[in-house]
Amino acid sequence: MAEHGKGRKQPPRPAAQPSWEEFAHAMRRLYDEANLTGRQLTAAAQVSKSATSRYLRGQSFPPQRFVDALVTLGLERLNRNTDYVTVDIDAELRHWQTAWAYVERARHNQGSASPASPDTPPPSDTAAPTEPGTPPASGGWRAVPGAAVAIGSAIAAFVGARRGSTDRAVSRPASPTSTSPPVAPSSPEPGVWRPTPVQKPKRTNQTGNSSDAQGPRPTRRHIWTYSDHVRRQQGE
Repeated sequence: MAEHGKGRKQPPRPAAQPSWEEFAHAMRRLYDEANLTGRQLTAAAQVSKSATSRYLRGQSFPPQRFVDALVTLGLERLNRNTDYVTVDIDAELRHWQTAWAYVERARHNQGSASPASPDTPPPSDTAAPTEPGTPPASGGWRAVPGAAVAIGSAIAAFVGARRGSTDRAVSRPASPTSTSPPVAPSSPEPGVWRPTPVQKPKRTNQTGNSSDAQGPRPTRRHIWTYSDHVRRQQGE
């Protein structure tokens, strides 16, 4: 029960069905008027300093234990302050919890009322095949009827052409490296070609005897010089 006194102020409290901005403003007023410190509230609520700052500024929605710690510490300090009316902490705590639950439900309903409702199936990456001549949608894949058959036929035709050219290249006889015309085969077997052995050319030396190209070279003819003439005179 609250004890009313002349000239005393009421502790801050939110409405029964407040908005999120109104609830955050009430938390900030209670924190400032109770002259609390961030270290005290952080230790009592078991949250980090950065989270405490975000909750009091209205940047993040606080958990219920944070609201309970704030209300308990704040009202205990204000009850000891003669400038404020003494209030029942348990009754005020239930009022704050009711307001917190209302804001939490409102935020949940607002988040679930987005354009992508749960009843809407998620978009699929592969769409159903369309009729021939229908342009596909941007960013999606559309199957073209008969495309797989056409691609398979083109691959089969290409492989067949390559195989035919390879068979013709293997069956073609190799041309002889010699430029001389081929000699008729001496063997009665048809279709068998045998090259004729190459005859080595012969040449005739100064003595009139014929020898092979690889035989001894002819004797070099002696050239009569003046020195030979002098030696012959001295010998006589």
